[in-house]
Amino acid sequence: MIPQNFNIVTNAIVFVLAVTGPWIWVRMHQTNEIEVLQQLLRDGLFPVTIPIAIQFAGDVSFTFPDLIEATQFQIDREVSHLTNSSLYIQLIDNFDDSSPSLYSIDLILNNENTLGISATSLKGYVFYTLDSVHSNDLPFVITQTILYHLIRPEIDLMNRPLTENFPDSLDIKLKFNVHNETVQHNVTEFMDKMKQKLVGISVMNWEVDNSLTTRDNATLSVKFSGQNSSIIISPESDPVAELSMILQEQLNFPKYPKHNIYLKIEAAYRIKTLQILQELTDKIRNKNPSQLLQNLVHQIISETSPSWIGYLTTARQLLDSL
Repeated sequence: MIPQNFNIVTNAIVFVLAVTGPWIWVRMHQTNEIEVLQQLLRDGLFPVTIPIAIQFAGDVSFTFPDLIEATQFQIDREVSHLTNSSLYIQLIDNFDDSSPSLYSIDLILNNENTLGISATSLKGYVFYTLDSVHSNDLPFVITQTILYHLIRPEIDLMNRPLTENFPDSLDIKLKFNVHNETVQHNVTEFMDKMKQKLVGISVMNWEVDNSLTTRDNATLSVKFSGQNSSIIISPESDPVAELSMILQEQLNFPKYPKHNIYLKIEAAYRIKTLQILQELTDKIRNKNPSQLLQNLVHQIISETSPSWIGYLTTARQLLDSL
C-alpha cells in the first residue's frame, strides 16, 4: 500500500509544477510573457486542469484507501497517449461528499461491470461488482470511463488546431404541428436553454412556424439558414434528443458521446477561451500585457475550481476592449 501522505505530497508537487512551470521559467529567464504565452498556445501546451470528483452513489459504500491514487496513476499514464496537449485530469476524493466538483464519477455497486454517461449533466457512472474490487479492476474501469467517455469531447477538441472554430451564429426555422403543443413547449424550452448555454460560443436565433400538418408525417421540421432542405423528425423519435444531435453537428462539436451536448459545450468553453487568448496575444504582440490579461492567465492556471465560462466572458471583454 502506498503511504497516503506520500501520495498527497507527490500529487501536489506534480500539480504545482504542471500549472506554474512555464511561468516560473518566464520569470527566471526574464522572457517576454506574451511570446511564451503565444508559444504555449501554438504548441498546445497551455496548462488545462479538469477536476473530477469520485464519489459513491446508492446505499452501499466501501473504504478504498488507494483508489484515487491508483486511478490517477493510470490516467496520467494513458492521457499522454491520447493528446499532446498539456491536459491534467485531477481526481478528487469525494467519498465523504465534502469535495464536490463540476465533473464527477458516481460509483454504484451492481451485479455486472459497466459504465454510463448522463445525458444532461457532466457526470459519468461506473457500475462495479465485488469481484472487480477484489481483482483491483476498478481503477481501470474508472480510467476508461473518464478518458474515453466523460472527457472524450475535451480531448477531441484539444487535438484540433486552435484555428478550427465554431460557427459564429446559427439561424434556424422550426416547424411544428399547431395541435402538438407539448412538443413545441419541450423543444422551445430546450432551445432557450441552449441559447443561454452557447453564449460566447455561437449566437443562436430561431423562429417558429406552425404550418406542419398530419400529412407531413413529422413531429418537427428543422431548417438552417443557407441550407436548401429541411431535416424532418418523425413522430417515433424524441424531438429534443434528435434536435440536440442536429445542433451538435451544426456547431462542429465532437461526435462522442452522442447524447450529451452539455459535455461538449463545457469543452467548447475551454477551447474558445484559448482561441481568444491566442487572438489577444496576436493583437498585443511586442506590447506589455495588461494586468487584466495577466490576472486571467494566473486564474486559469492556478484556480482549483476553474470556471471556464467565466474565463471565456473575461477573455471576450478583454478582446472587445482592444
